[in-house]
Amino acid sequence: MKVLNFNSDELLHFESLISDFLAQKPDISDLVSSFPSFENCQTDASSKEFSPENRSLLCKVIARQYDGLSITSEVQKNIDALASNKTFTITTGHQLCLFTGPLYFIYKIISVIKLCQQLNESEDNKFVPVFWLASEDHDFEEVNHAFFYQKKIVWEQIASGPVGPIRTDSILPLIDDLKSIMGNGFAEKKWLPLLTEAYSQPTLADATRFLANELFGRFGLVVIDANNREFKSLFIDKMKDELLESPTMKAVSITNKRLLAANYKVHVNPREINLFYMSSGIRARIEKKSEDSWHVVGHPISWTKEELMEELNSAPERFSPNVIMRPVYQETILPNIAYIGGPSEIAYWLQLKGLFDFHKLKFPLLVLRDSALLINQKQTQKIEKLGLKYNGLFGNREVLRKSVINIADASLNTEQEKIAVIFQSVISKMSSVDATLENTARADEQRISQMLSNLEKKMIKALKTKEEVKVQQIDKLMDELFPEGILQERHDNFFQYVFEFGDELLDYLMANFAPLKNEFHILTKNQPE
Repeated sequence: MKVLNFNSDELLHFESLISDFLAQKPDISDLVSSFPSFENCQTDASSKEFSPENRSLLCKVIARQYDGLSITSEVQKNIDALASNKTFTITTGHQLCLFTGPLYFIYKIISVIKLCQQLNESEDNKFVPVFWLASEDHDFEEVNHAFFYQKKIVWEQIASGPVGPIRTDSILPLIDDLKSIMGNGFAEKKWLPLLTEAYSQPTLADATRFLANELFGRFGLVVIDANNREFKSLFIDKMKDELLESPTMKAVSITNKRLLAANYKVHVNPREINLFYMSSGIRARIEKKSEDSWHVVGHPISWTKEELMEELNSAPERFSPNVIMRPVYQETILPNIAYIGGPSEIAYWLQLKGLFDFHKLKFPLLVLRDSALLINQKQTQKIEKLGLKYNGLFGNREVLRKSVINIADASLNTEQEKIAVIFQSVISKMSSVDATLENTARADEQRISQMLSNLEKKMIKALKTKEEVKVQQIDKLMDELFPEGILQERHDNFFQYVFEFGDELLDYLMANFAPLKNEFHILTKNQPE
């Protein structure tokens, strides 16, 4: 395999807020505690406050969550290390997607591991990579499918409430569908038995933890499920503030106004209360009805202030943070220094510093995850045969089509320039005779220019027909590399590519990812299998 590295923003053209964040522009310095760097990671760790009691609880709960799993020595060392006040976490998280879902599930985790490896080259502090299971998410339609060679496998299941506790029994038959799509070659690999064992775990959260542990345990990845009573007990005071004072709405609304005034896009809008209530298969919003009345939207559950506080203190596990409050929860229960996410995640985190200030929490460093495009051997050969540039793959498809056609043969630019010169002389002469004739001359010039443009389009069309095979090859290539017109990493599943590239794919990605460099990596397979 070979790798080409490009500036992420130059290929993907991020929204202005992310571009300015990556450029570390002073204009948005108020949205972060500091911009990401190796030095700032170490500095923030040295000043991070996290109580011994919280560390002890963290280690205890994580160890319990790993009960029954085959745990590597690297993971065990990292869990044990979390008890030390010199150990800190670098975190990412994702939904519990079927078969790990799109590729960037994998890319996020690799980015976290790689950053920890680099930071651990210094002996000042220890950094542990953490993957946060989004087990409390309740959008089942976002996690119930996976794509392999542009074919969609869907997990049909009646589901309600958070996705983490959903039973996995009905997933096992889907592995036969996967086998039929991937073929006998895939069935002979270790990945099919791995997936079978993973989805033999009781719940979706258990299955996702199993997969992440099997794939990344040798790198010391620690997986955490925050849907836990003991963790929630550490968050009671902040949830109480949210229920009674609405600090999220106040703080984030101020930031949102500041962003909109600077012509930045706002990704999340706060509600008066940014918590859900979970009970008996439901996860629904909590809403305040009056000064002494709260209820669960769509359900016959309500409380007075006294009843609500009693419920919160006696059953904190029933209260669940939404997307805006989740970062505050994360930073409450982890000795975290940095969060690694995609551009949309970083964008909404940039709306939250005011909320962290309210809760007197240190705002973590934000790091953009690595991105990649994986190009197999046949695709590589096609790109080279067509003479395409790899960074050109990210441009307009019509421009790409034209690049393989000798457009110069059909160009009338020279003729257009000559017509312009001739008409400039004509207009000058006509104006000297009668100034009112200038508009007539300019109209004729425009008409002739349009006639030449139409002729040029006809010649280009004729060339396209002549080069139809090449155009079709480009379209097929682009459909493969950008399925449904989106980035490969947001669509295709990892197991398709580990089958194509071999078991060493993870190691190769690990070797080439470079957190903090904000790079997009294009990996090509050039040698025959």
